Amino acid sequence: MPGLIRRVSLFLFVAGALSAQGPTRDSDVQPFGLRAGMTRKEIVDLVGVEAIDAKSSKGDLLALSTAPSPHPAFESYLLWISPSGGLMKIHAVGKDVTTNGYGEEIKSAFKTICDALTTKYGPPKNGDFLKSGSIWNEPRDWTMGLLKKERELFAVWDWSNGSGGITLDSKAMSTEKGYVTLSYEFTGWGKYVDSSKADENKVF
Repeated sequence: MPGLIRRVSLFLFVAGALSAQGPTRDSDVQPFGLRAGMTRKEIVDLVGVEAIDAKSSKGDLLALSTAPSPHPAFESYLLWISPSGGLMKIHAVGKDVTTNGYGEEIKSAFKTICDALTTKYGPPKNGDFLKSGSIWNEPRDWTMGLLKKERELFAVWDWSNGSGGITLDSKAMSTEKGYVTLSYEFTGWGKYVDSSKADENKVF
């Protein structure tokens, strides 16, 4: 990744273990009681209309306060649902955690979810980076670096056929508060994004 230097771990990846344990296609995963290709109606029927965040939902994006099988570490769920292909992406937003400059609580929240996913899908590609030249390079500056987007802490599990994947990421809201996010991208997500951008650009 250009402009980034290694800090703790740089793409630790055990390919054999991942191919043996990890997901190979969309049907191998049903996170939060959801599955690829579900329609908006199918999802709303499961969670109820009261779970819809009307202010955040727009177009193909459905924002929910819960999921069919919610996890206590997450407070909201953003779903991208294609009119033709159904559910394309799930983005779960973690609950806020109070932390310190060292980011200990963010790291702990990240590790808890990462360990659970690793048990189910095998070892991920791990990244813990600090941008080259960043002044936030002391251990006590960890959260500030994350807040300034000069530090990254993430893990990625790719479908073995290359059609989708899972990404666990960490975010900072301030030097005293942060959270994690967990995304699942299903087959066709890339084409869906390209098509959506092409439709937007038709106005030019």
